[in-house]
Amino acid sequence: MKSYLRIERLILVGVRKNYIVKFEDGLNIIHGDSDTGKSSILEFINYLLGASKIELADEIISSVNYAAFEVIINDSAYTIVRDIYKPQNFIEVYQCPFERREAFISRKYAPNFSNNNAPDGFFSDFLMDALNFPKLKLKVSPTQVTSQFKRLSFRNIIKYSYVNQDDMGSKSLLGMTDWAKYTYTKEVFKYIYNVLDTDISDIEQQISDKRSELNNLRKKYEHVSEFLRETGYESIPSIDDAIEECDLIYDSLNIELHSLNSSMMANSDNYNQFKSYHSEFNLKIKMIVRSIEEINLKKDQYIRLK
Repeated sequence: MKSYLRIERLILVGVRKNYIVKFEDGLNIIHGDSDTGKSSILEFINYLLGASKIELADEIISSVNYAAFEVIINDSAYTIVRDIYKPQNFIEVYQCPFERREAFISRKYAPNFSNNNAPDGFFSDFLMDALNFPKLKLKVSPTQVTSQFKRLSFRNIIKYSYVNQDDMGSKSLLGMTDWAKYTYTKEVFKYIYNVLDTDISDIEQQISDKRSELNNLRKKYEHVSEFLRETGYESIPSIDDAIEECDLIYDSLNIELHSLNSSMMANSDNYNQFKSYHSEFNLKIKMIVRSIEEINLKKDQYIRLK
C-alpha cells in the first residue's frame, strides 16, 4: 500500500467560536471572492505541516487562539495542534479526532532540528515515520569525497507540493541561482523520485566519516612530529627510552626516601628512649639533692643541740 496523508478538517479555535473547513476525498478546489481567506487556508495547512512561520491577517489575530487539523496518515487518525503566535513552541499531536483530544495524552514535538529539547523528538521525524519514509542524510556536495551530510526533513519534500503563486514563475524556485542549495536540491529530488540508492548513500557517508577521521589523524601526526623536532627527540622510541630512564630514577629516589624515612623513624625511637632515661635520671638527681639537703639540715640541727 502506498503511503498517504489525507486532510479531514482544518480547525481554527476562536475566541467566540471555532472556524472549521472540511475536506473531501479527491481534489478539493477552494474558491471565492478576493480577500475571503482562500490563501489563508493553504497557509494554515502549510504551517500545521511544519512551516517555520505564518502571516496572519488582522481578522485572524483578533478572532483565533490557535490552529488544529485532523489528518489521516496511512489509515491512522491524528489531530495536530499548533500555536499560531509562537512558532517555536512544541507542536502537539493527538492520535484521535479533535473533539476527543482531552481524553488522550498528546505527544510534543520540536518544530525544527535546532530545538532538541522536545519530549518526543522532532515533528519532521514523526511525519516521516508515520508515512514510512526513510530518514536519511544527503550529501551537501555530492562530487566531493569529504562532503558533509545534511539531514533530510519533511519540509524538504513538502515544499515542492506547496508552492506560493508568487514563486511559481521565479527562477529561484529550485535554488538554481545558489549552487550550494541547487546541488542539495537535486539530491532531494532523487529521494522524491526514488532514484536515490540508500545503500550507496550510507556507504558514502561512512567513506566521508572515515576520510574526516583520516584527516584528523594526519593533523595529530603533524603536531606530534613538530613536538619531536622542537624537543630534540628523533622518534617515539627515543621518548619511551627517556621515560623509562626517568622511571628508574624515580624508583631509585623512592627507595632512598623509604630508607631515609625508616632511619628517621628509628632515630625517633632512640630519641624517645633517651628522653625517657634523661627524665628518669633527672628525677633521681632531684631526689638525691633533696635527701642531701635534708641530711645537711638535720646535721646543722644536731650541731646546734650539741
